[in-house]
Amino acid sequence: MRSRSVAFVALFLISTSQHVRLPLKRLRNTRDLVYIADGSAEVTHGAMLVRWVEPYTRMEFLDASTRLEKVVIQEWPINKEMHGQRFVAAGRLKVVR
Repeated sequence: MRSRSVAFVALFLISTSQHVRLPLKRLRNTRDLVYIADGSAEVTHGAMLVRWVEPYTRMEFLDASTRLEKVVIQEWPINKEMHGQRFVAAGRLKVVR
């Protein structure tokens, strides 16, 4: 149930905000979003950046994981595949008033 709540909050934020695409070197804030894909679509999952473990190589993100069935902080490589998915894009929510 907890991961559904986080997913709902993320969907609400996206629907009431504009999304701004970011170059990788500008990805640095905890409000920044990262997107991964398994190849079945351009983007199949999104998560919130926590921090860089190794700048522009490995990151940690807050993830409502379907695979793990809970909210977790995951470490993820930028240029390698993990669990059949890879990092594909980054962005930032911009509140529109």
